[in-house]
Amino acid sequence: MSFEERPLHSLLEDAATGTWGAPADSATDGFPVLRSTNIHKGTLVLDDVALRAVSDEAAVRFALRDGDILVTTSSGSSELIGKNCLFHQPPDDRTYLFSNFTLRLRPDQSQIVPAYLYYYLNSGRAKDELKGIHNTTSGLRNLNTTLYLDQPVPLAPLPQQRHIVELLDRADDLRRKRAETDRLASHIVQALFRKMFGDPITNPMKWPAGSIGDVTLRTQYGTSKPANREGKGVLVIRMNNITADGYLDLSELKHVELEEEEVGKYLLHEGDLLFNRTNSIDLVGKTGLWDSSVEAVAASYIVRVELDRTKAVPAYVWAWMNMPSTRKAMMAQARRAVGMANLNAEELRALPLLLPDLVSQEEFSAYLGRLLVARSRARQAQAVVGTLFEVIVRRAFSGSLAAGTRVPETEH
Repeated sequence: MSFEERPLHSLLEDAATGTWGAPADSATDGFPVLRSTNIHKGTLVLDDVALRAVSDEAAVRFALRDGDILVTTSSGSSELIGKNCLFHQPPDDRTYLFSNFTLRLRPDQSQIVPAYLYYYLNSGRAKDELKGIHNTTSGLRNLNTTLYLDQPVPLAPLPQQRHIVELLDRADDLRRKRAETDRLASHIVQALFRKMFGDPITNPMKWPAGSIGDVTLRTQYGTSKPANREGKGVLVIRMNNITADGYLDLSELKHVELEEEEVGKYLLHEGDLLFNRTNSIDLVGKTGLWDSSVEAVAASYIVRVELDRTKAVPAYVWAWMNMPSTRKAMMAQARRAVGMANLNAEELRALPLLLPDLVSQEEFSAYLGRLLVARSRARQAQAVVGTLFEVIVRRAFSGSLAAGTRVPETEH
């Protein structure tokens, strides 16, 4: 059985882009405004909410309600366009607004269950629709909202929508529990770093202070040759292969055709740092650590950093680069253009770095290695759960889910 299809805009009470305003003087004077950075893997994250001064009229107009869906419309990265989350009022009861780089969808609940629409917008079919409806302006990717709102949505009857949401909620809960391992891994790394080396800002252990340049043998910009999806040439690591917290994600790979001498010139080596020099302001400076034996090169938005291992251990410098205090310093220093931010190799070299003794750095590296092995195993389990979820989503919106379908139990 297939469902009737309706254009997205016909299933909404309202669709609107948001507001921004001037910075608020204090927490009591401003309204929290949600941005793209507050949407992480389909979940609303309130770790860093902007407080902006807007009029009372604008606050009423741009206030979010339970069941609204928030969609990213502009970003420096095409992969982030269209990412979205379902809004539920946080327990603080504050009035939350949404930014001018996001689109609020308010479902007409007499026709469609908000969670049903949210799950559809994150389905493989909806993601395929996204690929052709954004463009680039001054380096910023923008969603064509007219085409986005015209996209067809398979509309099941309301009782069946609720059944589908119940199934997907269960499957998504399993998926989120597995995905939580990534977030926990980042917190564990940061906690271990602070325990061994102290706070990077106050330096209570009085480690010698230097800069990234002090421990760097060489920096090199990656190749600007165009990449391909056909597997032709050598693997190329792009900025989207580095997660926001500095891990490598090799699930979506491209290749680049280079002459033999170019491969030798750009070839990555174990222990190289991969510094993302150009991205949106919240992602610029994210840094990966190359630890694979696979032959690969870096793309042009990546700076390869070869460290002097008589002075610093790669795992230590990698952790330093991804500490919140370092990331904030990079965001403050980055040069901004329309929707983009930049840090060049010289600015990277000038970043401050504390220099503990090599024995302590090696000890940290050994702990980190064990943590990454555990993370790798957890991610393998996560992939299995993710595949299960995608199968259920595909069957749900094609109308092929049986009425009695249940989500199987798995170990958490």
